[in-house]
Amino acid sequence: MAHPSASRSKFLALLVAVALGVYGWLSFTPSGRKLCCSSVYKTFPSPDQRFQVAVFRIGWPWRMSPGSSADAPGFVQLQTQDGTVLQEQNIEAVQLVDQVHWEPRSVEIKLIAEWALPGS
Repeated sequence: MAHPSASRSKFLALLVAVALGVYGWLSFTPSGRKLCCSSVYKTFPSPDQRFQVAVFRIGWPWRMSPGSSADAPGFVQLQTQDGTVLQEQNIEAVQLVDQVHWEPRSVEIKLIAEWALPGS
């Protein structure tokens, strides 16, 4: 039979390994950083206020150098006014999204995406 302190040590080692694995996934994988470290960089509401294009910046779980937020990778989403995501596209740098053109039946993000609007 295993000694109680040996079982406790194994449990603590397993717990530390899991915590380090989760931290590594959140810190170094794009999907992990998207989940833990994304924030709204800019929004572009539609003229009728039914939709918006939201630009999200994907950061790091620790502070980076000042002024590096615009060249950060990210993603854009077409959302309804209540935040329901209709479309999504990854982008290399959030600063690439500087023009959004709304039409009655579609929205175009210059050089990135063109999406049809529902219910039009």
